[in-house]
Amino acid sequence: MGEEIGLVPSIHILALDCSIYSILPVDPILIHDTSPLLLASPSLRLAILMGESSQPIPNKPHNKYGSMQMPMRVRIYTESTGYVEAEILEDKNPKTAKAIIEGLPFDSRANTWGEEVYFSIPVDIDEENSQREVEVGDCGYWPAGNCFCIFFGRTPASRGDKPVAASPVNIFGRIVGDAKIFRKVRDGERIRVEKI
Repeated sequence: MGEEIGLVPSIHILALDCSIYSILPVDPILIHDTSPLLLASPSLRLAILMGESSQPIPNKPHNKYGSMQMPMRVRIYTESTGYVEAEILEDKNPKTAKAIIEGLPFDSRANTWGEEVYFSIPVDIDEENSQREVEVGDCGYWPAGNCFCIFFGRTPASRGDKPVAASPVNIFGRIVGDAKIFRKVRDGERIRVEKI
């Protein structure tokens, strides 16, 4: 479960979905009720517990930069879409994510296959927890073609609403916002991916 942090007489933040544990150094005067306070957000629900813990608080960082650090982001540019950001999911397929990050920036030409944009990149890595059925907004690496793939809807291999890759891909990222903006991209259009 990661490293353990010693006892801290402060407010403890625990993720209710058990994905992240951390500690928030907040002045207790700001909170008058000592019962658990629930905070809701699109990505994480937090329980704030006042007082001193009798047990060490486990710490499972979200990524290698630490639990309170946002995931690394890249930006993808085409003339049709402008800049679109994507988060790198380093925990899902770490070898693939590392290879993608180290290979940036990429300049290529877009290809489309149903509601998928894919383009050749100078990265060569084997399958890693590969899958064919993915989610709208997923970014994947296609080992069979050495390509960066962006899924934003149904592909010719889909049987339902979910995108299905032609062959297994390593998912390493996710588009921030509405991935359907990539419907604007045309075959042969220049595409660039770079660190932010």
